[in-house]
Amino acid sequence: MPTLPALDKQIAASPRGALRHGDLRASPGWGQPLHLGDGYACTPGRVPGEVEKMPQIAALTRALEADPQPPDVPAPALRLSELRLHLALRLEKLSGQRTL
Repeated sequence: MPTLPALDKQIAASPRGALRHGDLRASPGWGQPLHLGDGYACTPGRVPGEVEKMPQIAALTRALEADPQPPDVPAPALRLSELRLHLALRLEKLSGQRTL
C-alpha cells in the first residue's frame, strides 16, 4: 500500500498527465466554470440555513461574553449550544455528500 505522500503524488499526477496529453482540452466543459451543484444557484437571494446560523452564533457568543448570565438563567447559553450543535451536525452531513 502506498504511503500518503506517494498517494498524493499519484493523485496530482493524473490531471497533469491528462492536461499534457490533451484529454482535458477535449472535454466539453473545458474552460467553463465548474458547476458543483452545491445548491447556492438554486436558492438565489437566500443563503443556506447553516450560513444563516453563523451570525446568530456570533451575536449570541458576544452577548454572553459581554454579560454572562447567572446560573439560574441558562436560556441564552443553552440556545448557543443548540445552534452550535445544529451547525456542526449539518456541516458534518454536508461533508459526506455533494449536494445540500
